[in-house]
Amino acid sequence: MTKLIIVFFLILCSFSGISQAIYTGKIQNSNIELQILATDTMNVFAVYLSNLDNTPRLLRGSLKNDSLILCIINTDRTLGDTVFTFTDFKTNYDNINGNYYADTTIKALPIYLMKNGDVDSYPVKDSVFEILQAESSKDQYFKILFSHNHSFIPGINIYNKKSNALIQTIQSYYYYREFFVVSVEDYNFDKVEDFSVFESYYAGANTSSIYYLRNKKNNQYTESGFTGTSLQFDARSKTITEYNQCCAGKYISKSIYKVKKNEMVLIEKNCFEFDEELNKHIEGACHD
Repeated sequence: MTKLIIVFFLILCSFSGISQAIYTGKIQNSNIELQILATDTMNVFAVYLSNLDNTPRLLRGSLKNDSLILCIINTDRTLGDTVFTFTDFKTNYDNINGNYYADTTIKALPIYLMKNGDVDSYPVKDSVFEILQAESSKDQYFKILFSHNHSFIPGINIYNKKSNALIQTIQSYYYYREFFVVSVEDYNFDKVEDFSVFESYYAGANTSSIYYLRNKKNNQYTESGFTGTSLQFDARSKTITEYNQCCAGKYISKSIYKVKKNEMVLIEKNCFEFDEELNKHIEGACHD
């Protein structure tokens, strides 16, 4: 899922004129929240949440001649069934009408949604928006706090899926990637889902995130202190692998860590340099 999120975000970043809005309404007796992200080329991504299970679902669609169709994104990255259709959709509308499809065997249900937030309209300098995140844990979902006000300290709101109650707010800086800031995984291999927020891109393929570990006893999160570039977590071997490269990939290092008492302990490091004559990377000494 993480790779999917990164690919989507890179696609989104290649466009200008992004419009992002937050809508709420009802489908029969269920409350629904739909957040839509549209580019100037009319590529559309969206996340919706129903109070039936409070599990965010990622959608993708297209906007053509004011007709918006949103389809579910399957776990294998393919487009699935149509979930929403809007025959008269404009990003500047305050209210939108359309149809919701629970599945292909059920008749379309009419929906009426009201715009509660227009993230990219100005002036909204002092407004604070809750941006629903595409990834969630088994029992919790996440919203990042975002504002155009540079004095605002961003953060993450964590909600209980069953009760829809806010259970924790964490102040944390992040790199804004709309619905794709939060990732969910077991980072310390204790069989409890944790979460991270994307922090930054660096040279080449290097990235960094901030990792938060969930306490089994009180269900609260604390910052882990895990650091490094492009960390990958292997639940089978219970190791963390860090990949770091520089100089357009000429130099690459690979470091492997074990987690002991919730700390990263280095157990192995290998370094490689690209040999132009051999046209491949050759292992050599590490120069820290």
